[in-house]
Amino acid sequence: FPVTIDVMYAGKGNRLYRTTNGGTTWTSIVAGLPTSTVYLKDVAISNTDANKIWAVFSEYSSANKVFYSSNGGTSWTNHFQNLS
Repeated sequence: FPVTIDVMYAGKGNRLYRTTNGGTTWTSIVAGLPTSTVYLKDVAISNTDANKIWAVFSEYSSANKVFYSSNGGTSWTNHFQNLS
């Protein structure tokens, strides 16, 4: 999925959304994220592939800090190894 102005992400607290049509409609992409126990701190998106996204959480939980998705938030991989 190329990077375009139509693909955007927005989040706050325990919510994270994605649009692929410039903001006309938004879809929640929190399934698979630990949003019931920690809050979203930051999101980073690849500058070459809009489907590659990293979500960082601020509350302390040794196993719930950085999550990665290669498919625009449809599924997530927990990257907690070696983080302190």
